[in-house]
This record gives sequence, C-alpha cells and structure tokens, in this order.
Amino acid sequence: MRRFLTCTLGLLLLARPALAQDPVPLPGKAIFLGGGPDPEALLAEGLNQAAGTATRVVLLAMASARPETAALAYEKVFRDLGVVCETLPIRQRGDAAKPGLVRTLAAADLVFLTGGDQNRVREVLADTPLQGALAASWRRGQVLMGTSGGAMAWGSRMLTGGSSAEALDGQPAFETKSGLDQLPDWLVDTHLTQKNRLGRLVMGLARGADRQGLGIDEQTMARLDIQGLTVHGAGAVHMLRPAETYPPVATQGRWTALGPFRWHRLIGGESLKWSEEPRGLAPAGPAPGTGGGFLGFGGSAREARRIGSSGQPVTLLGVAPTSGRLPGIAGFVRDAGGTQASILLLAGRSEAPVAEHWKEHLLLAGARKVNVLVADLMTEATLSRELTQATGLFLADDGSASILKRALQDGGRLRALIQQYGERLPLAASGPGLRSLGDWCVQGVPGREPLRVDEGMRLVRGMVAEGDMPEAAPLERLTHGVLKGEGLLGLGLSPGISLRLDHDQVQVMGTGQAWFVDGQGVVRRTMPPVDGTRPVAAIGLTLSLLPPEGVFDVARRRPRR
Repeated sequence: MRRFLTCTLGLLLLARPALAQDPVPLPGKAIFLGGGPDPEALLAEGLNQAAGTATRVVLLAMASARPETAALAYEKVFRDLGVVCETLPIRQRGDAAKPGLVRTLAAADLVFLTGGDQNRVREVLADTPLQGALAASWRRGQVLMGTSGGAMAWGSRMLTGGSSAEALDGQPAFETKSGLDQLPDWLVDTHLTQKNRLGRLVMGLARGADRQGLGIDEQTMARLDIQGLTVHGAGAVHMLRPAETYPPVATQGRWTALGPFRWHRLIGGESLKWSEEPRGLAPAGPAPGTGGGFLGFGGSAREARRIGSSGQPVTLLGVAPTSGRLPGIAGFVRDAGGTQASILLLAGRSEAPVAEHWKEHLLLAGARKVNVLVADLMTEATLSRELTQATGLFLADDGSASILKRALQDGGRLRALIQQYGERLPLAASGPGLRSLGDWCVQGVPGREPLRVDEGMRLVRGMVAEGDMPEAAPLERLTHGVLKGEGLLGLGLSPGISLRLDHDQVQVMGTGQAWFVDGQGVVRRTMPPVDGTRPVAAIGLTLSLLPPEGVFDVARRRPRR
C-alpha cells in the first residue's frame, strides 16, 4: 500500500506544472530607486526604510559620467538629511583593492551606488576585494542602495543595453552581463514605464536563470528584505516571476513564447509579503457572467458572440500599413465571403483618410464591396440597412471613440442593433477600433490625464484590446481595462501584428509581438480615483508574449508550446 501511494504521489508531482524555484533569501535590505531626478523626500524615505541604522553612508560614483559632480550633489543631500556621507575615490580596479577603502566600505551602514553606466560598475568592482567586502558586510546587516544603473548593477545579472523592441526582435543591441551578484536570482531594470522597458525585462528573464524580475518606474523606490517588497513614490514597481517553467529562448534570436509570468504591480504605500504572493497560474474557468468559454458571453444571443465552434471568427489588426498587406486582412475577407464579400466599415468622424486606406486594402484582398459609414451619419435606419446587406463588419473608429459614443446614445439602441447583426458576421477591428470592440474602452494618456473608462461595444465579451504595444500608454490602458472587470483577458498588438480569435484560441500573424494580460488570478487591485493619474496596481496578473505563428490557448490561459 505504501509503495502504491508513493508511486501515485510521484506521478502526481510529475504531472504538476513545474514552477520556478523560490529565490535565495535576502540576507538584508536592498533599496532601489527607479532613476530620473531623485526627490530628496524619496532619499529620506530610503534612509528611514533602513530602519534608522543608516547614519553613515558610503557613496560609490564610478557609474556616473561625471563622478565628482554626482558625488557632490548626493553628499549635500545626505548632509542635509543629517547623515554622514563619504565618497570613496574609486575610479579603476586597482582602487577597489586598497585596504583603507575596503575597511571604510565595510564599516558603513549603507552603500549607495549612483546612476550612470552599470557596465562601468562591473568593470571597476567585479572580482575585487571591495566586492568581497560588500558581500560580507551585507550579510552582517549593511543596507544596499542604488538608483538607475546603480540599482541594476546589484543583481547576479544586469541588463546593459537595448530597448524592448530590440530585445524582442533579437537585435544585438540587447545585452545582459554578470552583475555584482549581491542579489542572486534577481534581475533589476529601472526607468521602466518612462522608457518602455517591460518587454526588455521579460526577455532578460527568459534568457537567464533569474527567478525574479524587478522593474522600477522613475521617482519610485522599492525596498526588498527577507519579508517582502515595499513601494514608495509616484510610480509603480513591477515584479515578474515565471509562473511555470518553459523552453528556453531558442538561439539566433528566435523564440516560441515568453511566459506565462506572474506579474505584480505595486504603487507607493503598498507592500507584498513573500508569504502571500500568488504562485503558478489561476485555474482556467469562465469569467463571471460569460457563460461557457472564457471569451464567451452571457445574456441573450443578441448581446454578443462567443468565440468557439459555434461563433464567427474575429480578426484584430495592428497599425494600418502604409504599404503592402497586413496579415489577417485576406483571412477576414475570406471569412466574409471572399470575392462576394460585402463589408461594412464603421469609422469615426475624423477618420475619412484612414477609412479609405482600409477600404483600399480590403478591396485589394478580394472583397467585392466596402461601404463606409461614419459616426455623424449613423442612424438606426442607415445602420440597419447597411448591416442587412453586409457579410462582414469592420470597426475602425477614431481616437475619440466617435462610433462607440454614437452607439451608446439613446440607451444603446445602435449598439444593440450592431450586436444583433454582428452575431452572425465575421468581425475585424483596427487601431482605435480595437479599444471599442470588447467589454471596456479606455481612453486618455496615462500619467498626464485621468483615464476615461466607458462601456465598450461588447461585440466580444470577456476581452479588452489595445494597439501600439509595448508603448507605455497603451500598456497602461490595456491593464486598466483588464482590471476594470473580473477575469478579463487583455490582447495587446504591436505594430505589424494581427490576431485571429477562433475556436478558443488566438493565432498570431505578422511581425512583432502579441501581449496577453490575464486578470483571472488577480487577488488584489488598486484602481486610481476617477480624476487621478496614478497607475493601476494589482497582485496576481499573468503576462505572456507571443511572436508570429504563436498560438494562445484561451481555455488554458497560456501559450501553446
């Protein structure tokens, strides 16, 4: 009997999804700032977070392009805060072996690395007596602190170049190198939202053995210790952790899928204890009120469609191409009847040039006829007549969501009409029309103005969509829309990408990447006030990225391998 139970338990363990191992526990406190102008109040909070023990600070400024200037500026700030601060004159590797400087560093309460070139930190400090003294002192309770490149250098590896686009396209500008290795298993990136670096952090995690990724916005501070993560400042801190093991990135820059990752976003004043961090993936299941499949729909058949064997396919198109054909257009025309297709294109008030552009592409793809209906001319009579004759529906809209606004007037009568006829029609959406298609439409520029959230066209329930990924504004709008509902799936398209939603799967086509933000596993969220400009925060999001030819399994909430 015992042998049977042992074998059974072994099989069950083998059948479980393999999760990333727990990170090596931190021996002390690490305090990181996301770069940009470091507010004095944030530095003061950093010293306060050091539990009042940081009365003597050692400053390392070799990363800065002007180390003397940077040292003087930080020395003044620390003196004004009542803290003794000494800059170690370390400019080259030989300096990092001088016994007197090593003893001074070892006696400090806190070691602060200024921003700048993290490569320079590695060149000067790696494999020196001073690096060894850092490791020994941190184990005894010394606090590590850094900003920008000075925060990135503390990990076992560090990101040293390249944008998110370059990283995801496999370009040589994207690099990782070994860091100071004071935080094993952590990969840190800074200026995260301001420089659109989430994709770079994702690729950096996928390429290495790091078990956690930490991305910090500017004017934001993250404190790590043995208990958890605490955030202060104006922006957000992003923590990524592989939700399950997956094949490593292939050689020569090609990859099959990145993720799924557990993605936690925290804003100032929030904390996450390691003991409460959700692990793995949430069990797959329907979103509340959606009936059957995840991209399914509750209520009457006239309210919306479901993606599955009984539903019509939906095509999402990235940025309108200036030349050539964006993959997905020909498939949509084929779904709508091929050479007999009669497509109704709904466009906003100011979208005449864009509408004509898409009309030309649809006709080139073989459609027999494309009728354009703009928001100003959309009445119940005209819309009903056009929908009766259409074999496919294309939603272009504009940056002000004019079609959606018109459809929601008069109690949503026009939206109900579109849903009624749209139930039997293949759908396509592009540009701003992507935002209008699903449950919620999020408008505005994050950080500069409050985001406005309206009901979407709800032609595809359980979903929100956005283009122009991975830019900061679309990513924030997409995440905001996902968190507006329960268990929603966010689909983000980079330029040149098309998605085809059919039979409980999403197929990726074109060039670039598709982003999938899943809200089903969220256990805590913080939505900004209606008039607020702060980012949304959530514990338990799931993030996956897929390249062209990738397939996302909607039912299982993860990429297909």
